Amino acid sequence: MHTNKKLLILTMFATALLGCGNENSDKSNQSQVAATVNDKEITVHQVNVLLKGMPNVNAGNLQQAANGILDRLINEEILVQQAHSLNLHRDPDILSAIEAAKQKIIVEAYIGKVISTNPDISNNQIESYYNENPYYFSDRKLFSFNQIAIKVEENKRDEVINIVEKHNSLDSLIATLEDQDFDVLVKKESKHSEQLPNILLGPLYQLSEGDFGYLRIDEGLLVINPISVIDNEISFEMARNDIVNILKRQKIQQDIESIVKSFRSNAAIEYVGDFSPVDNSENQ
Repeated sequence: MHTNKKLLILTMFATALLGCGNENSDKSNQSQVAATVNDKEITVHQVNVLLKGMPNVNAGNLQQAANGILDRLINEEILVQQAHSLNLHRDPDILSAIEAAKQKIIVEAYIGKVISTNPDISNNQIESYYNENPYYFSDRKLFSFNQIAIKVEENKRDEVINIVEKHNSLDSLIATLEDQDFDVLVKKESKHSEQLPNILLGPLYQLSEGDFGYLRIDEGLLVINPISVIDNEISFEMARNDIVNILKRQKIQQDIESIVKSFRSNAAIEYVGDFSPVDNSENQ
């Protein structure tokens, strides 16, 4: 039989604080109070709830941990009382935030009841994720590169592209662009593959050190100039635990989305005013 030692310790602690005697109701009520702040009670139950969420609590440090939690609750109660003196507990924005926080807690509690928060991940899934994402693992690199953002109107972009293609020196390229009154912003970056936005991944893997490549962006062109490229592979064994965590989060999110989709199909939902359903077709 497996016993939750932490739960047992907490139960013993609560029993000790609540007292064994039951001589009268006043003593029983008093034994449930851990502290008072300006006559406002902080209960043993409040301490126990937070104790359950603390890691590394054992019989040797239980009282110290409980005292630390109680001290924190006292500080919070002092601040809450000050907030009440300013009537902040009646502020509509704060009431809305409290309601939103309560809603979130209830949703998370429900998800914890109906969905496994520790789904099983197979070795095949782990290996597939590793092989399907070489930029993050087997072909991971550290890129140092210059980004040159050039603000230019649509009808002059081809002119700027011709300038870029004729240069092989960053200094001379910037000098030429500035001589022709183009707005230029240069930024040096150093990032691993997984830190890069997808729009830069392909170009940086294709370009060699010293090359110039460019991307069309909303306000003009973004020129990419790799300075150095260093292989920085992560082996399968090193990546294994991280991949497991990623796949678990993905599985939990998929399960949540599946449940929500099922419930939405049976719910009577009516949009009012200017509100309308979100069109997710572009993201599929």
